[in-house]
Amino acid sequence: MHGEINTLSTESHILLIETSGNTCSAGISKGQLILDQKTIAEPNSHSKLLAPMVEELLKNQNISTSNLSAVALSEGPGSYTGLRIGASLAKGICYASKIPLISVPTLQAWAYAAFKSYPHYDLYGGIIDARREDAYVAVYNRKFRAAFEAQFVSLTEEVLSKIDAMGQIAFAGSGCEKLSKRDEYKAIKSLPELSLNSEHLLPFAYDKFINKDFEDLAYFEPNYIKSVYTTSPKK
Repeated sequence: MHGEINTLSTESHILLIETSGNTCSAGISKGQLILDQKTIAEPNSHSKLLAPMVEELLKNQNISTSNLSAVALSEGPGSYTGLRIGASLAKGICYASKIPLISVPTLQAWAYAAFKSYPHYDLYGGIIDARREDAYVAVYNRKFRAAFEAQFVSLTEEVLSKIDAMGQIAFAGSGCEKLSKRDEYKAIKSLPELSLNSEHLLPFAYDKFINKDFEDLAYFEPNYIKSVYTTSPKK
């Protein structure tokens, strides 16, 4: 999933941040290897956990933020609050240290988590619960090119039949519980036991780093796919 490797890329240190769901995870990579990683599964805890977690990782590896080559984060979709917290810290480090920001589609990272556990499938999917019978869904081939573009869908018979007809697909993500209840779709394998960690961002972050595919710090926003709805307080 990467092009020609140069010396700079093999020595690069990338801070990886995943805050799209209940899990708060951060890691530091060197080249294509994870040097260290911390993950805590505690809902609604990103605001208190993420910054100390990153600080501890850097201290353990004797790396300052100025020694980082880039910061990569899970871009969404997912928890609005979690994504905002991750983006705020990532952008702050990038601004202060004058290093690039890399974003990784969260559904693609979930699909990679499925691939790591079940490498014999032809297709891999990410599915994120969006309440009711809705979800964010994407499907990728073994080269992680999109076979079913990331989108917000209702898990109707029509949609699931379309996905089922694509071939054997291993799905990971917070929406897997909904798939597990629909056992009539034989080609879809649901993997609710898997969790998403910062290490699942690395292949895509590394690829973007060596290809200099960076975000514009001034304009980057998490990708929520579906607009965030807010309501006015009652009088």
